[in-house]
Amino acid sequence: TNNMIKAVLLDLDNTLIHNPDRAFAIAFLHHAETFFSKRLSMTDFRTPFRAAIQAMCSLDADPTQSNHERVVSHLAAASGAPAHDVDAAVDAFYHTVFPQLRECIQPVTGAVDLIHHLQNEGYAVVIATNPLYSAHALELRLEWTDLPTDLDTYAFVTHAENMHTAKPNPAYYAEILARVGIEPDEAVMIGDGD
Repeated sequence: TNNMIKAVLLDLDNTLIHNPDRAFAIAFLHHAETFFSKRLSMTDFRTPFRAAIQAMCSLDADPTQSNHERVVSHLAAASGAPAHDVDAAVDAFYHTVFPQLRECIQPVTGAVDLIHHLQNEGYAVVIATNPLYSAHALELRLEWTDLPTDLDTYAFVTHAENMHTAKPNPAYYAEILARVGIEPDEAVMIGDGD
């Protein structure tokens, strides 16, 4: 069949925004470790957080558990804190500490124009970033780089609360296509290769 492209999936990091992955990850983990060691008396944040990400990427990831729920359950198991306390702590982290990562991220010239151009041409625009962080964190990163922050502007935006897998799990792309209601040959992915 000769289907037309209906949707353009755009990666966020190092596509629509400049984000030096290594520097960002180091800063994120440093801030998170400091915060969660105080808030939940955790001596080790990295191990359960990495385990949660590995579970998202696993081919047998539980399709009923959102990535956010996966992070909360791993942190709760590691800290011994009740899940609702961990959930509140994660939310507080993204609202109070995550904004300190702004200095890591810079806008990409032409990114806003690209989004508007694609939308004006009738394409469904999807922000297909690796859904490791909360919706609030995603909105902040859009705001910091002058991209449209209203998630309803886009056909779909991936984040930890609305996704159940992560890249490079093929189910990640299948979930996006199902949410947007298109076939694989009706979409194109634009990103930096991650």
